[in-house]
Amino acid sequence: MKKIIFLIPLFIFAKECYYNKALYAYEAHNYKIAEKYFKLACDKNNNALGCYSYSEFLKDKNLKNQYLKKACKLGLKLACK
Repeated sequence: MKKIIFLIPLFIFAKECYYNKALYAYEAHNYKIAEKYFKLACDKNNNALGCYSYSEFLKDKNLKNQYLKKACKLGLKLACK
């Protein structure tokens, strides 16, 4: 039982790690790295903000709309417009 309690906080931290890395990279003006981690946050962690943020980097309208729809489905109302 102690192992499960110990692993839960690690799982929660790992789930948010891609999005946090993306934010740090973006704030450091390292936009290629930020784009990579926003995509990972969306694709691997189903992070709505990651999906929305990644869509802002995309030039292809169809792909951009796919990521906005995913963000909307994940509960980010801003992406539902």
